[in-house]
Amino acid sequence: MIYTIIASNNQSYDLPPKTIDVIEKLDKVLQVDKEKISIRQKYQKMLDFVKFMLGEDNAAEILGDKSIDNIDVGEVELLILKIQDAYNDAVIDYRTSKLKDSFDSIPADKLAALTEIGKAIKAK
Repeated sequence: MIYTIIASNNQSYDLPPKTIDVIEKLDKVLQVDKEKISIRQKYQKMLDFVKFMLGEDNAAEILGDKSIDNIDVGEVELLILKIQDAYNDAVIDYRTSKLKDSFDSIPADKLAALTEIGKAIKAK
């Protein structure tokens, strides 16, 4: 599968495959607030993760710099959330599609009956 994010610079960036190593690193960076470390260390770990995922040059292109001192750390947080979403979207899309297919397979007369039952319950 191909996983892609659209960064704040409106450019798309492909992510590495969703391997155990990648998911473990993502999980660890999502838990960084639970660690007893300084704010600087927290954001440095987050930046290091973004660099690992996108490559150092791509991270610098998105963030405008390579140094934690010169970037908007809010953008780093947003990139991590976009990365998480990119990996989850394929599964969510599949489940949504299956649910829609199940819903679409309900005959119209049964669907109308369910609607009437719902209205009756709501009226009580």
